[in-house]
Amino acid sequence: MQTNHLSHFMLTAYCMPLLEKAASLRGEARIVNHSSLSRVMELGPMWDNTLQEKYLEKNGGKLGGSSGRMLQGGDFERYQQSKLANVVFTYALNDRLQAKGSKVKALVAHPGAAPTQGIPNMMSGGGGKDVVMLPQCAWTLVAHMMMQSQEDATIGILRSGCDPAAKSGEFYGPLGLGGGTGKPDASENRGPHGVLKEEPFASAEARALLWTTSEKTIGTRFAL
Repeated sequence: MQTNHLSHFMLTAYCMPLLEKAASLRGEARIVNHSSLSRVMELGPMWDNTLQEKYLEKNGGKLGGSSGRMLQGGDFERYQQSKLANVVFTYALNDRLQAKGSKVKALVAHPGAAPTQGIPNMMSGGGGKDVVMLPQCAWTLVAHMMMQSQEDATIGILRSGCDPAAKSGEFYGPLGLGGGTGKPDASENRGPHGVLKEEPFASAEARALLWTTSEKTIGTRFAL
């Protein structure tokens, strides 16, 4: 959470005066957050994907360990929470920017799935030990059937940062079922990119929780 959200929250707070100045000079400035299709995951019968305060709070470095199993356990719960936080932060930031009539835009994107070093690095770090011994041919087949190229995976981020028509508060990525389902959607792995529906787990309550708890954790008030 510190790496994927809290550091971004703090940096944005410190940079906001400069972003506002840039927007006044150039007509706009943009903040683009990087989420994931793993913002919603199937992690067991008791897991409901809602944003939880405890994952945003200080805990003395006691993260909770690793299950050693792919897409299971505390390490993947923390990952899901952090990537959901990227969407929640974007929506909460957009709410505040729109309320003050700012020309700064807040957008978010997710890349779908691509054969990067993310999965090998995750497994070498202790996650997914149960599948680490699969032969290379199996990973090649998975990549071919379920993933897109690394170049195609950049489209959402590029559109968020560069598309002249992009609007503040939009969420870009492979469309799949179009977002907003509240359930994991494997069809978001690849395919046509566009603007997804509003993420249901980024509710008004989640936005308020994230903003208040993030401010408390970093010890800095993010006032707009």
